[in-house]
Amino acid sequence: MSRRGLVYSSERSELLRTLIISIVLVVVFLAFIFGFWGEIYPFSDVAEFISNINPILLDASEVILLILTYAFSLIFVAMIREWTREVAGWVEVIGLGIIVVTLAGVLFSWIHALTTFAGCALFVTYLYFIQKEE
Repeated sequence: MSRRGLVYSSERSELLRTLIISIVLVVVFLAFIFGFWGEIYPFSDVAEFISNINPILLDASEVILLILTYAFSLIFVAMIREWTREVAGWVEVIGLGIIVVTLAGVLFSWIHALTTFAGCALFVTYLYFIQKEE
């Protein structure tokens, strides 16, 4: 049996741990995003507290949550592709970006969408330049 296509147990446990952590974080970030948008009870109190400090701070926190959702969903997809011994490509990067920017625009405003797009583009640029050439 060829060992080339197999994921070894130590790699497998690390991938599984990363998958679980990233999906939990995505769910938490999405809960906050939809909670802020829908003014759901515990989240509405947090949003009101942040907005009492500074209304712009609430907008900034929403954009940060959207960018973090993009970042960790991209990590989740990349880990799934790694699990199958494939490489995540631009289709995943652009597709997830479109989803998150559309979410920002539909739930909040076009300013949120533009700022989220800029943050996601900066994150992808960062990932692109830190990768090692093989």
